[in-house]
Amino acid sequence: MKIYAVKKHMPFYAVLVFLMIFISACAKNPVTGERELVLISEEDELSIGVKNYPITTQMNNGLFKDDELQAYVNGVGKRLGAVSHRQNLPYEFNVVNSSDYNAFCLPGGKISITRGLLINLGNEDQLAGILGHEIGHATARHSAKHISRTVLTQAVLVSIEAVLAAKDIKNRELYSLGSTFAATLMLMKYSRDQERQSDHLGLDYMNKTGYNPTGLKQSMEILQKAHKKESSKLENLFMTHPLTTERIDAISKELNTTYKDTVIRELKADEFSRKTAHLKNLKNAYAHYDRGDEAMGKKDYKTAEGEYNKAIWLHKDAIFYSGLAFALLKQDKTEDAKTAIDASIKIDPNLFGSRFLSGLINYKSEKYQTTLVHMLAADKLISDVPQVKLYIARCYERLNNKEKSAAYYKETLKLDPNGEAGKEAREKLIKWGVIK
Repeated sequence: MKIYAVKKHMPFYAVLVFLMIFISACAKNPVTGERELVLISEEDELSIGVKNYPITTQMNNGLFKDDELQAYVNGVGKRLGAVSHRQNLPYEFNVVNSSDYNAFCLPGGKISITRGLLINLGNEDQLAGILGHEIGHATARHSAKHISRTVLTQAVLVSIEAVLAAKDIKNRELYSLGSTFAATLMLMKYSRDQERQSDHLGLDYMNKTGYNPTGLKQSMEILQKAHKKESSKLENLFMTHPLTTERIDAISKELNTTYKDTVIRELKADEFSRKTAHLKNLKNAYAHYDRGDEAMGKKDYKTAEGEYNKAIWLHKDAIFYSGLAFALLKQDKTEDAKTAIDASIKIDPNLFGSRFLSGLINYKSEKYQTTLVHMLAADKLISDVPQVKLYIARCYERLNNKEKSAAYYKETLKLDPNGEAGKEAREKLIKWGVIK
């Protein structure tokens, strides 16, 4: 159990309350059996994962459109989860349409692997190594402990009245778990000890499921090699999952001792090759898309436009058209941008990025009713985004619906009290006499 410092000069009765919360929150770790500090119940942990999984998926360009591949990855993950220390977790696994090299686990076993990482793997054992490692984070409750540390730090800094307001620490709203929390979950940084523990657990789950544990080492070596060529795509992964030579050495030691009799298992390459064939055939298309994104980052919009068009020529993906629409908008080609974003939404009407961008394009053309349709759709896909609320408020205002406009300006102000969106909302509400 880790001990956390109590704020200096905290009143004695506050310290007592703090210690009562601390003691009651010590739970048995399902992997080690040791008691440790976890301020959220398993029910809350599951709820956080369920609420934020669709949002982190949206933040990574939605699902990669290949139902057979999605089912395959989900099946590999669930077989590993079935032999884990928390077999009853409602595990889910998906492939998100991001070019980054990454994989992440939300509380409760909601796990994603990116298209960019999966396309570089060579067999099912490597995939199992990555998913098994992420399952290790879930079974050891690493996310829950990270949230607990954050909550505890905040708890000792708030007033004693706020602490005493908690009638039930497990169920109270001590921490804000709005949709914007999804980004924090996705980019949660694990300690080196947690990474080593997850590697250890991943090897165990792979072995029990009949995989060659060497697959985990191979996947780590692929990432280490890729870092020299495409470091930008690995930034999030290395930030959240520190990849060190020491970790690979530790895996090697286990392979040479604990798993020396199973490293001779045949690597499962044939089915993996069949299931990933469509994905790998699109490698050139996504390479053009990535170059388009790189050009956008340099504000070279003409080059970006050309790269996105090359990607579209090879494959019709909603995010290709969305990228093209943004490049065109930046060049003030509004009508062409509208045509491109309409094509994106026709392919996939449930992408937050496309809906939001369509709203921006139509707003620029003063098509407020159409803007409203797309911004409301975006708001359903990811709630609590201040800019979305602001555009909805603006549209209702221009459509002479002051009541709904004021309601959305209020939401904007609540979500972004110190930002530009909140400033505009506050000024409008004061002008209308809604607030002082």
